[in-house]
Amino acid sequence: MYFLNGNGWCNSGLSSIYYVGFESIVLFINYKGMTVIINKNDRIYYIVSGICRYYGITKEELGNRYRIPAKVKRKRITIKLLHDFADCRYGDIGMALGGKSGSGIWQSLDIINDDLDTDKELKKEYLAIKDYLKL
Repeated sequence: MYFLNGNGWCNSGLSSIYYVGFESIVLFINYKGMTVIINKNDRIYYIVSGICRYYGITKEELGNRYRIPAKVKRKRITIKLLHDFADCRYGDIGMALGGKSGSGIWQSLDIINDDLDTDKELKKEYLAIKDYLKL
């Protein structure tokens, strides 16, 4: 199967195409188990819905403005994954999480990056979610 990358059309052993929901979200799973998603909105949807499945929560619960540390941690992990793997601007991430401001996203990214360097449990959870999403 062929897909389009920065150098043109390539064949790298892609094995499956999945269509999820009512929109045509196309996920290409290659032989290394990595997930390649072409459209930015589809990447946002994939990451947010995957994190919701991982934690057993709804998108609304993820986007709510909580001050409870466990819920703030989930949102910050989501922000980090969206920033690193969905190629989103701060405003796009904020809209995906219920209208949070771009400056709030920037501040959350700053905090999660510092916490990932110092908190081994958080780093372990982040890597488990990243592996769960095959990113």
